[in-house]
Amino acid sequence: RTERSMASRHGVLAVCSFVQSDALLTHTIDTFASDADLYLVPVQPGVPVPEMAEPYLASRKLGLAPELFEPCKKWRSVERVLDHLSLERYDYMIAPDDDLEFPPAFLSRFLGLLEAYDIALGQPALTADSFHSWPICVQQPDTVLRFTNFVEVMTPCFRRDALRHLRGTLRSDISPMGYGFDLHWAYACRDAGFQMGIVDDTPISHRVRPVGRHYAGDDLHGQGYAYGRIHPRILAHEICEVGRIPRPTISTSHPHPPA
Repeated sequence: RTERSMASRHGVLAVCSFVQSDALLTHTIDTFASDADLYLVPVQPGVPVPEMAEPYLASRKLGLAPELFEPCKKWRSVERVLDHLSLERYDYMIAPDDDLEFPPAFLSRFLGLLEAYDIALGQPALTADSFHSWPICVQQPDTVLRFTNFVEVMTPCFRRDALRHLRGTLRSDISPMGYGFDLHWAYACRDAGFQMGIVDDTPISHRVRPVGRHYAGDDLHGQGYAYGRIHPRILAHEICEVGRIPRPTISTSHPHPPA
């Protein structure tokens, strides 16, 4: 099966809210538009929208007047898009942040590994030079994929059954940036028997903006506390790896020629 056919055989929804119009927005479009149903939502009013991004604006694709789909924070934009779409159209949904760099043919390889190892909620690992919040999310170069009990909110990818199960946990009315979601997902996926994982074979880079750069006006800890009061969660020290798929080793030794 070629990588191209692997990607195209999945119905994939990609929802991305963007802070500014720059080269990374172009890169996001290039990464997802050909193999996914891409929806873009500006985070704040006045963000210029380049011509190449206009066909992917959520308000335009959903046929809504712009004032009915005003700029909003990441998880509010995800909720609004999901409110207008049938989940049955998609096998996976991915919700990346807007300041990430993806490797070539990312989606094909990433989805192929999620499918091959029965991952219901997964994410790509972060390169070693990336800004990060959770050490477990940093790439392990000797590993293809790690089974974990945690997937963070930066670039989660939900299989349809997991998204259906977790849809009600996307409470952007409490935590618009998703602070606290991932600790609850760990709890909810464990109880539902959904396998979680981090894919080391398709690492992405988060090197442009430090974590939280654009959240200065948000009380993230307050939002996370409020969310955690109604959604049970694991504790940070409980985050762990529960298994791994090692990268195959290539032998450099050569057999002796016959005498």
